[in-house]
Amino acid sequence: MSAPDIDNPKLHCRMLEQKFPNEDDLCLVTVVSSSEMGTYVALKEYDDIQGMIPMSELSRKRYKQTRLTRVGKEEVATVIRVNSESGFIDLSLKRTTPEEKSAFLTRYTKNKEAHLIMRLIAKKADISMEELYTMFGWPLAKKYGTLHDAFRKSLTEPDVFEPYKIPTNILDALHQTISHYMTIQPLKFRADIEVSCFAIGGVESVKRALLKGVESAGDSGLVIKLVSSPLYVLFLTLPERQKGMEIMYAAVAAIKAQIESEGGSCVVKRDPCVVSKEEEIEENEDTTEDANSQDAEDE
Repeated sequence: MSAPDIDNPKLHCRMLEQKFPNEDDLCLVTVVSSSEMGTYVALKEYDDIQGMIPMSELSRKRYKQTRLTRVGKEEVATVIRVNSESGFIDLSLKRTTPEEKSAFLTRYTKNKEAHLIMRLIAKKADISMEELYTMFGWPLAKKYGTLHDAFRKSLTEPDVFEPYKIPTNILDALHQTISHYMTIQPLKFRADIEVSCFAIGGVESVKRALLKGVESAGDSGLVIKLVSSPLYVLFLTLPERQKGMEIMYAAVAAIKAQIESEGGSCVVKRDPCVVSKEEEIEENEDTTEDANSQDAEDE
């Protein structure tokens, strides 16, 4: 989530309808801090409400506390006590079995993807995520098992949303966004490089080097975009992972060889990789935010 989103209450909402988990539920938690009493964590599915893992519930093994409670570390924990009035939630790491953890993470991944789509729609429509969840998100999750499964079903049965009286602008955004992110699509590759030359060739040397990279990729559709000098990003879309990675590495190598031959340098800031769906959604969130900001300025 980009910096402006952190302070935007419309883009904060739990994934699940209930405000607190039940005892014996599994939760994905992020370590926030530690004390002598235990480890304080944020529950990801519940919009980061706080819980605590008592020291005695960290592990059955004799690990050092720091190994298990590093700030920012994510774990799957079992809820052992909930006081909805005070908001106190106690959890356990040692009571979570590997089998339970694996099954939970499969379901959580679905919830997270659907949640990212909901956030993108909330941003596009300038509506709170909780309103969207109340309007159709939670009812659909209850009906189909998960919101992700409901979204997937809507690809072949658009009338999934019919009973919920969704405004036209939101419904259009739903269909468009779900179609874009949940239809099987070619893989998207990316690499970040810094290319500079302070020799005689200067900017022209940089242009020649980047051109060599594009030429090395043939007709694959490789695109190189300037972020801010000297940072450039290479983009490629292909269905085959191995071929895509080979083209990306070859392009970076071609750029590096050409610029170094002219007295410049190429530093790889991010190795060629496949862009994750979550990253793609978040990049589009930033694009939407920039567009909205520009519209506001034009007005």
